Amino acid sequence: MNWTKEEEDIFMEKILIYYKNFSKIASFLPEKTSKDVVAYYYLNKKKLNLKEKVKSKAPYLLKAKTKITQEGPPHPQQRKKIPEDEKEIKPKKSRKRNLHDQN
Repeated sequence: MNWTKEEEDIFMEKILIYYKNFSKIASFLPEKTSKDVVAYYYLNKKKLNLKEKVKSKAPYLLKAKTKITQEGPPHPQQRKKIPEDEKEIKPKKSRKRNLHDQN
């Protein structure tokens, strides 16, 4: 599928905001589906040097644990860091079966 210059410009603008949230990027491109956006990204990422552009403009997008919302990425100073002593520790589930429950 061919992309117009306008569509390419929108894609480049939105990829720096939403990174790999392809369905969100597609929502700004009325003639494109998420599948079209994914294909365009992977066919052009090296030619357009996308990873380097994202890294220079918004390096926090490359961290896997950063959640992107509809409003866009969080500002680095707005993210809350939870101190280690306040993090919830989940108990491990036992794999042993109760012999009385098997009957």
